[in-house]
Amino acid sequence: MDINPKSACVTNVSFSFQVARTCLAAEGIQPQRTGKGWRLGNVIFRQLEPNTGGYRQLDALGYQILLNYRAADPVAQQVTLDEILSGSLDAQLPLLVKKRIVLIGTTAKSFKDYFPTPYSSDNESEELPGVAIHAHMTSQILSTVLDDRPLLWWLPL
Repeated sequence: MDINPKSACVTNVSFSFQVARTCLAAEGIQPQRTGKGWRLGNVIFRQLEPNTGGYRQLDALGYQILLNYRAADPVAQQVTLDEILSGSLDAQLPLLVKKRIVLIGTTAKSFKDYFPTPYSSDNESEELPGVAIHAHMTSQILSTVLDDRPLLWWLPL
């Protein structure tokens, strides 16, 4: 896939895919494009189609899959910048990051980086910050490949 030179986005893969791909490469697993989709290890990630499941006339450009959110809230351990800068985590910090993926982002509502999820109602307090959604997406890719966590799929029309 070619990158549009006029686009503000200069990559053709998502942040979560890039993070997962880096982790999987350390395990000797490289993504491969097949006629059915992307293969990572023994798993094929099939692309959403315009009439996938309950979606009708979905903008299926690019490569999208259904997100299987983790039940955990929060999806991962969170620490604040203040905790790091104040030194209150100095003794724990090596244990918090060793052999883990660390995503740095904001959860402040003022940044307006919150999004509704299937678990959200009309209540804004149930929306998730972008960094948490990236954590869910990265976790899904890694768990699907490494732990045989099933992908969400749909019945054909």
